[in-house]
Amino acid sequence: MAIKIYTLLMLASTLIGYGQNVTLLKNFNPKVKELKHSLNESRDSLNLICESKIVKVDIYNEDYEETFEIEDFHSLIPLEDLPEGKFVVDVQLVDKIVEMHIIKHQNLEKDTDNAHNKDDIIEGNGMMLDEEFNVIKNSPKISVEFLLTGSKRKKPVNKKQKFYWIVLEVCNGSNSYKSMKLVSENVAEKMISKNKLDAKTDFGKRNKLTVWEVYNSSEFMKNQVADPNYINSTSSDFFNVAPYYTSTKNLIALQ
Repeated sequence: MAIKIYTLLMLASTLIGYGQNVTLLKNFNPKVKELKHSLNESRDSLNLICESKIVKVDIYNEDYEETFEIEDFHSLIPLEDLPEGKFVVDVQLVDKIVEMHIIKHQNLEKDTDNAHNKDDIIEGNGMMLDEEFNVIKNSPKISVEFLLTGSKRKKPVNKKQKFYWIVLEVCNGSNSYKSMKLVSENVAEKMISKNKLDAKTDFGKRNKLTVWEVYNSSEFMKNQVADPNYINSTSSDFFNVAPYYTSTKNLIALQ
């Protein structure tokens, strides 16, 4: 059974990578030094390099979950479609699970007087940061635990909003992965459009996208998390077992 190694924040030096609107809180536990993890140069992906094989990567919070099946020693995990919020990232190796955190901001405003160069590394012994990621010199009003795991104020949900479960298999040479996640209708539409365009290229035509319409997102996720094969059910009250879209056959065009 894999052992989960948690992120060290207050007892070790903390490294925070700023990029566009993404912040990475790294894991400095010496037991996981074999896993190199950082934001890539364009700061829109998580770059993972490990001495042992990376089995899979899970990114999740209370409202979102995405899984990347890797089975390789190096992977570039895309973060562009990650919604706003605070996320736990579990990187499963052969014998352990390494935990780190990612925070996705809607807009990261620059402070011209106090801003750091985006390529700079911010380090500190026992460093604490506020919600704007400034160093806290006095007693904090909000704990680091709340910063990482505290629930944010939820926006009103449109009752007519539709959700879709997608499975995307990307095969582009050395960076192949399988991604599974629950998305809104707007995101599903964009992914289907991109898949159709990719099908016209030599590399993109090997990518596989399957989309299912979900009727009850909360109940569907409970069943899918409990049983990864639930999506292959022959009947369900919580989603349409007939795919909404497949990369090999367009069943229904999004409107």
